[in-house]
Amino acid sequence: MEGNEQKNGSSLLGKIKKGGREFVSLFFPRREKLYFYLTLQAFVTGSAIAISIIIGALTGVPTFILLIIFSFPIGFLLFLLVELIGEHGINLALGFSSTPDTKTLLSPYYDKVKMALREEKYEIAIGFLEKIIEMAPKELPAHLEMAKIYHYKLKDYTKALERYKKILNIVGWDEKPDLFYIEAKKGIAEITKELSPREPEA
Repeated sequence: MEGNEQKNGSSLLGKIKKGGREFVSLFFPRREKLYFYLTLQAFVTGSAIAISIIIGALTGVPTFILLIIFSFPIGFLLFLLVELIGEHGINLALGFSSTPDTKTLLSPYYDKVKMALREEKYEIAIGFLEKIIEMAPKELPAHLEMAKIYHYKLKDYTKALERYKKILNIVGWDEKPDLFYIEAKKGIAEITKELSPREPEA
C-alpha cells in the first residue's frame, strides 16, 4: 500500500516537473534565452529594490508597496525586451556565436560528403559540398574540399582554380600563416605548373 502511494506521489511529482518544463519552454524555447531573461530580471529587480528604498525614504510610502507597483510592469517590459532583441541579439549579449548551430546543421552533409568520397562518387560529394556552401557561403573547409576534388580527382583544373581563388577572396590575398590560404596558394601553384608549356627535352 505504501509502495503504491510512494509510486503515485513520485509519478505526480514527475508530471508536475514535466508540466513546469513545458510551460517554461513555451515562452523560452532556448535555454540561453531563459538565462538572458533571468540575468536581466536579477539586474532590474536589484535596481528596483534600491529605487524603492530611496523613494520610500523620501516619501514615506512603504517599500513593499512600491516593489509591488514596480514588479508587474517591469516583468512585462523585460519579457517584451527579450522578444524584441531576438535570437541574434541574445547571442551577442551573452557572447554566444551562431557557429555551433551552423556546425550542427552542416554536420550531416559533411558525413554524406565523406561517404561519397569513400565510394569515389565525386560528383555526388560536390553536390553535398555545394549544399553546405549554399547554407554557409564562407565555409572554408567545404570550399577547400571541393577544390581538391576538382584538382586531384576530376582533374578539372579550371573549376579547381576558381574554387582556390574563392578561398583567397574569403581569407584575403595577402600572405598569412593560415591553413586555407596556404592550401589555396599551393593548389594554384601546382595547377599553374601543370598547365604551363613544358620545355622540349634535349
